[in-house]
Amino acid sequence: MKHEALVKRRMAFTFAALLLAVAFLLPVAGQEDVQSDKEIKLFLKAHAHFQQGNDRLGHNDLEGAGVSLQRCLKLLPRHDRAHFLLAKIRLKQRRLPEAESHIRAAEQSFSAFREWYRQHFSPYLDELRGKQVANRLRLSVLGESNATASCGMRRHITYAATSLRAQDSAINTILAAFPPREDTIPAAYHYVHGNIHFLSGRHDQAREEYELTLQKDPRHGGACNNLANLYYLGGQVETARKYLEKAVKFGVKVNPEFRKALKQNKDN
Repeated sequence: MKHEALVKRRMAFTFAALLLAVAFLLPVAGQEDVQSDKEIKLFLKAHAHFQQGNDRLGHNDLEGAGVSLQRCLKLLPRHDRAHFLLAKIRLKQRRLPEAESHIRAAEQSFSAFREWYRQHFSPYLDELRGKQVANRLRLSVLGESNATASCGMRRHITYAATSLRAQDSAINTILAAFPPREDTIPAAYHYVHGNIHFLSGRHDQAREEYELTLQKDPRHGGACNNLANLYYLGGQVETARKYLEKAVKFGVKVNPEFRKALKQNKDN
């Protein structure tokens, strides 16, 4: 209960900080491409639920994480990352049909959500970054001026510098809520989809997803390990051994019994 209350307070504080930052920096002059202050706040509210779900998942609170992510999706049904985390949760719970539904929704929503995100928020974020660069330049100039300024002028410089730092902090708060979007479906999505296929007995589809994972992240040890298992099951022992070696190289703690079985099979 204490952890639940702490999570709720943290979420409320985070959302309040985001809204304060938005109120501080909107409207931005010349920013016709941003649909509205209301739409940005809607995204931030959904983001707060998403972040809460992510935090709860980090504490292995699967049920609580699922509730928070469902709230995120109620606000933004095409939030692909929320669907992705729900797929991971349902996979851990071995609720495979639900996991399959969410990973497919994540993949199908990815492009549309990315374009919506870029169309409505990228120009706004670019302007904020430009404002941040300009503010930091002003801070540098104020710092140089402070060295030779009179006492009265120093008070004005201190006030101006404090205001610029507050704006810089507000910009950082907003930028943290709007992380960059990938151009293509992330490797992690393919890996989770592969795991769902694997546990559902669809080995050919699982192999395809793991191969896509490695195309996007060649050092993905989990995909290498699972491909080793699939090739071993298919009787391709040498290929399985090569993938297992890669998995070990990339830091995966492989099953010692599996490694032993591969060695024995090869020696025979």
